[in-house]
Amino acid sequence: MISAAFFGGGSLVASILMGSRFPVLVLGICTIIGVPSLVIFLSRMGYLNRIMKDTKDMAEGRLTVMSR
Repeated sequence: MISAAFFGGGSLVASILMGSRFPVLVLGICTIIGVPSLVIFLSRMGYLNRIMKDTKDMAEGRLTVMSR
């Protein structure tokens, strides 16, 4: 996922600097790929954050389950 973002950003910068007529096309492709990738990344990070918080709570002795 990170490599796709890196490649897309590099392609956009390269197309702008080279003066080609494709920056709009590259930007569109980056948007089509980037937005779903961002949503997936943020949802997985939220899940990881919850696991880390629950693990910390368990390490501190709070073993009761709270409804979320």
